[in-house]
Amino acid sequence: MKTTPFQIILLAVFGASAVIGVLVFAILTSTSKQSTTGPVVIWGTLDDKVMNQIIQDSANTNPNLAQVTYVQKDPHTYDEELIRALASGTGPDLFVFTHDNAVLDSSEISLIPYSEITPTQFQNLFIDAANPLLLPDGIAGLPFLVDPLVMYWNKDLLSTAGLTQPPQYWSQLFTTPMQSLTKRDDSGTIKQSLIALGEYQNVDHAKDIMSTLIMQVGGRITTRDPSTGELGAALTQPDPTNVVPGIPAETALRFFTEFSDPSKNDYSWNRAQPMASQAFAQGTVALYLGLASEQSAIASTNPNLRFAIARIPQSASGGVTTAHIYALGISKNSKNIVGAKTVAYTLVSKVISSLISGGYMMVSPRRDALILNSVAGAPTSVDSTVNAARIAALASATPEQTVINDSATISRTWSDPNSQKTGDMFRAMIEDTTSGGVLLSEAVSRANAQLLAIIAGK
Repeated sequence: MKTTPFQIILLAVFGASAVIGVLVFAILTSTSKQSTTGPVVIWGTLDDKVMNQIIQDSANTNPNLAQVTYVQKDPHTYDEELIRALASGTGPDLFVFTHDNAVLDSSEISLIPYSEITPTQFQNLFIDAANPLLLPDGIAGLPFLVDPLVMYWNKDLLSTAGLTQPPQYWSQLFTTPMQSLTKRDDSGTIKQSLIALGEYQNVDHAKDIMSTLIMQVGGRITTRDPSTGELGAALTQPDPTNVVPGIPAETALRFFTEFSDPSKNDYSWNRAQPMASQAFAQGTVALYLGLASEQSAIASTNPNLRFAIARIPQSASGGVTTAHIYALGISKNSKNIVGAKTVAYTLVSKVISSLISGGYMMVSPRRDALILNSVAGAPTSVDSTVNAARIAALASATPEQTVINDSATISRTWSDPNSQKTGDMFRAMIEDTTSGGVLLSEAVSRANAQLLAIIAGK
């Protein structure tokens, strides 16, 4: 896999930057003429062609990766197969998991002790979205990929409404030009939509979108007790900063479900519509909220679709989106835990994680590998060469790279006790509201009670 000129410039920019915790990583990923890591097997659902090519190319200069094998698994059966293999002692040495499974998978993981990397070192090295990997007794895994939630917009549809740019704030969705993008026939059937929001079953990433909306207005889904580390439910709690009045989860739910309410002017979606991603690819939805990694799939589905990506719209109170964090967990039953740990540290090093993220059209979760966090937002250096490299890096970045890096920088996540069960919880909260069966406040209260039961393992 070739390194682009942009990546070369970017790596040069950060080559001399000092990050707390670098010494720890340098020690654990140092190389010699011969590898002492031994064979290490990694399981995951990511494309094996990309991962194995990067591992093979990197092994030429880093012997730690000489005996590493990555095995791609079916995402539909991965969790079950992994649990069964780990329990029987036949599983991999390392396995890929996402941040929303950190709590659930922790019993099978050899946690990295805080004596090795402190929470402060971890947080200074990785973006905030990786924080759910910090468990009370240690670090669940090392993050190496981040896939932020972004907004895809149809250039041709917006152009017909006289719009040259997508909305930056949610409030802009209620302007006349934006509202004109939803088209209904005489019977009220939706033929074209401004945005796919309001339902769960046919809105891709509805849980991620709702989580984003809650966090944008100052809310939290779960919390950890600072003294005991115990997980708690927070859907019914007010904004601790008092920036937004009321219960943030209720505000977010009211906004989200409004787009599926036929009595509202902004009614643009219902359960009769196809999946949001499919409708966007077909050109019948102007705005689609999806993951950054979906770009190639959308383009291949409809090569004639003229679209771009932008940061997800924000509330007036600040910039937040969410993301999927991919991490490497060390199997508790690995026969080569030391070698597995060395390989994990090697794969999350700045250079290799940047190559991996480029291969999957995502970004590295390392702060020193993000353009906007470490280049655009960095203070002017006394080194003129570094400043020139910063300017060159920004100038060579594509609009897509800028958006994805910016979105990763502002992304936030939460400690999820069980991703499948909390998905069902979000679905019930949304559908209880859209069906009119319960009051909005009652839907949030029920969801909070369900969340407490999930945390308790019921």
